Amino acid sequence: MESTTSVLGIFLIFISFGCEGSFEQSNVDKAPLDPKIESSQLENKNDTLAVAGEPDQEEVIEDEVDEEVEEEMDAEIVDDPVPTPETRPEVGSVVMFEIPPGTGDGEWNSSAAPLVAYVGQILLIVNKDSETHQLHVSGGGPTNHGEPMAANGGAQEFELTAVSPIGDTTPFYDHIDGSSAGFWLEIRP
Repeated sequence: MESTTSVLGIFLIFISFGCEGSFEQSNVDKAPLDPKIESSQLENKNDTLAVAGEPDQEEVIEDEVDEEVEEEMDAEIVDDPVPTPETRPEVGSVVMFEIPPGTGDGEWNSSAAPLVAYVGQILLIVNKDSETHQLHVSGGGPTNHGEPMAANGGAQEFELTAVSPIGDTTPFYDHIDGSSAGFWLEIRP
């Protein structure tokens, strides 16, 4: 009933301002239009009054729903945590992480935006900060403990040998600055 009332309201505005246009009734008795028409007076509950050349409200709603469904499907595909064989990086490929300038004794990145890598990849860490940094790996971890990386361009490679999920804490941090200087790295199978 809302869409019928809305179309009738628009129709009345056109008439009251003397606008000319072609209007049509679909599946409705060809009786004169009455602003007080009730949906129960229509032959079929799906009958509507439509302005010629304008898309039906039902079509507009269908298009909006179709777009929302497509966006949700795309989001599900993007958020899929398990790579398909076509998207999983090759064993031995390099994934690079740069310690940002100005990091100092803070975290290298955040838990909200961890670096994602895969078992078999090579992690290349490049120090873009003005201080020396060193990767610490707790408990034998999925890679070797790092050596100090010189400020402004020092780098080191790490072979990723095991899975390491993201949790409340990270087994990776700056050996020089301590566990408060975390490095958030998720290593997937």
